[in-house]
Amino acid sequence: MQDISLKTFVLGALYNNCYVIFEKESKKGFVVDAPSESEPVQEFIRKEQLDILFLVITHGHFDHIASLDAFTQKCYLHPADMPFLEDMRLNGSSYFSAPLSVCKKPLPIDEGGVLSFGSHTISVLHTPGHTPGSISLLLGGWVFSGDTLFSHSIGRTDVPLGSQDTLVTSIKEKILTLPPATIVYPGHGPATTVKKEQETNPFLV
Repeated sequence: MQDISLKTFVLGALYNNCYVIFEKESKKGFVVDAPSESEPVQEFIRKEQLDILFLVITHGHFDHIASLDAFTQKCYLHPADMPFLEDMRLNGSSYFSAPLSVCKKPLPIDEGGVLSFGSHTISVLHTPGHTPGSISLLLGGWVFSGDTLFSHSIGRTDVPLGSQDTLVTSIKEKILTLPPATIVYPGHGPATTVKKEQETNPFLV
């Protein structure tokens, strides 16, 4: 992973993590999630002259898709969360002051899907529970968990179509089975590791 750079941006009112991952030499890369106030991300891409091939949206909640229409690159989303793009109740924006509907039409991606940038590949893990179409992205010793798993916490399930039992099963079967040293990059908050969450997460131990 020494030939890959990762830049984290904390954006929007809910302090979302937006990740830009790219090869140092080829400058080819991708973006994880599209929160609001994404101008710093766009500026970084221009300044570093990055060749961003695509975006991957971990799930369809408004704080992860708010600036999706501002990106010209193709994007990917799990089919189960496609309705969230236009349904303001499902994406949660109807509970805030700025209801959101996204025009961009993502390409579907599901469990076992593989994306590539440069010489690297990303494996898609379907990790439902927070939403039916939540996905996590495995890249070498990194996993981007969206709002499925956080440092010492898990995603909310008191949201439309959420399920705590499904969420915990997803985490235990898809993420905690990864090598202990795997770094977890969540949708909000600091990074953690699989080992730390196995040993200390109060929702999982």
